[in-house]
Amino acid sequence: MAPAPEDLILAHEWAQAIADVGCGRVRRVLMIGSRARGTARSDSDTDLVVMVELPANAPPWRSPECSIERDRIRGQLPTTASKLELTVRTSDQFAEAQDVVGSMEWLAVVEGVEVYRRPLLRKPTVRRSATQVRHEYAAGWLTHALHALGAAIAYETSTVMQAPRAPPGAQHAAQAAVMRAITALLIQNGVWASKHDGIDGILKRLTEADPASAAEVEFHLRSPPVSARTAHAVLVNVLQILARDREILPRLRAAQQRLSQPILFVS
Repeated sequence: MAPAPEDLILAHEWAQAIADVGCGRVRRVLMIGSRARGTARSDSDTDLVVMVELPANAPPWRSPECSIERDRIRGQLPTTASKLELTVRTSDQFAEAQDVVGSMEWLAVVEGVEVYRRPLLRKPTVRRSATQVRHEYAAGWLTHALHALGAAIAYETSTVMQAPRAPPGAQHAAQAAVMRAITALLIQNGVWASKHDGIDGILKRLTEADPASAAEVEFHLRSPPVSARTAHAVLVNVLQILARDREILPRLRAAQQRLSQPILFVS
C-alpha cells in the first residue's frame, strides 16, 4: 500500500521544518512505519528517519550524539509535532548499517518513503563492519527487552495487594519483553519480523532461521499467559544464546549483570 496523500503532504512539511533547523546537516528524511506503509490508524505517529552529514574531520556520532541532535531538533519544532517520532542517523551510519537486516538504516531503505533530499558533500566513512553493527543492534534489542521486563515487574509488584493476578498492563509489558528478546535473536540471524506479527509470528520466523534457539525459547512459553517471571526466563535464555557468539560478549555485560540480580516475582 502507498501512503495516504495527506500523510505524505504532512511528512514533506515536517521534513522541511526539520531541515530548516538542522544546521545545514540534514541530507535525507524518510518516513517509515504505518504511515509509510499506508496502514496507519487515526492515532498513529508519523515516524521520520533523519540523515545528517558531518564534516569529514568531525568525531563520529553514535547513539548518544544522535539522541542529543534528535532532542535539539524536536525542541525547535512547533508543539503540534507531538505525534512526530524522530530518529537521527549520520550518513556514515547509513553506509555502515543499511545492509544489516533489522537495523533502523535497513528499515529506512526497505520501507522508507523519501520526503526530503539534498546531495551528500562527501563520501561516507565506514568505520564498523556489518557484524559489529549487527551485534550492536542485537544487544540493543535485548536492552529494550530489559526495559519492558522492568515495567512488567513494576506493574505486578505495585498491584499485588489489590489483585491476585497480574493486571493487563503487566502482561502487555511482559509480552513486549519477550518479543524484543526474540527480535534480538532474529537480528543476530539476519532476519526481520514486525512487532505486529505477535509472539507467534516472530517465533515462526526464528524457527525458520534457527530451529534450535526457537525451541529453547518456546519451552519457556509453553504455559500461557506470559508473566514477568516467564519474560525473565526468556531473557536469560536469549542472553545465553547470544553469548555463544564470543564477539558480542562485551556488549552483553550490562544485561548479564541485570539479569543475574535476584527478583521477587508475584506470579
